[in-house]
Amino acid sequence: MHVPSSLSHCQDVDCAYLRKSDLEANVEALVEESSFLRRLYEECEEMKATVIRHGETLRRTKEEINELNRMIQRLTAEIENAKCQLFITHKALSHSGASDSALPPVSLISTIQGRPSSLKLGARCVFIISPTAAENQALSSQLEPSEKESI
Repeated sequence: MHVPSSLSHCQDVDCAYLRKSDLEANVEALVEESSFLRRLYEECEEMKATVIRHGETLRRTKEEINELNRMIQRLTAEIENAKCQLFITHKALSHSGASDSALPPVSLISTIQGRPSSLKLGARCVFIISPTAAENQALSSQLEPSEKESI
């Protein structure tokens, strides 16, 4: 059976049209997939930027917390130092016969017996640093062991 050439030509056109339709459908699917992947990529980039911003915010917050902790430690040490200075000054003045009403307020105490001095705390003991070792010994001996630990 022999098919006339015009019929063969129609079959070729039909095949080409079907092939073209398949290719157009494939192109449309690829364009949609490409658009989806582009939106997904952009969304991922936005998420990366957000993560970076949050990371920077977290780092700054941690630095602020560390700075506040350092300030708390410094202020705590200053408060303890002031307590020690007050206690030793009151003790020294009470041994010299001064009444409690004659004792200076905490904010004004900066010297012991008129000389600059400072205190250091270590293992719940007070160490007095004065201009001379004899003064250190004299002031330290005025404190009872229980008084040294109560500061």
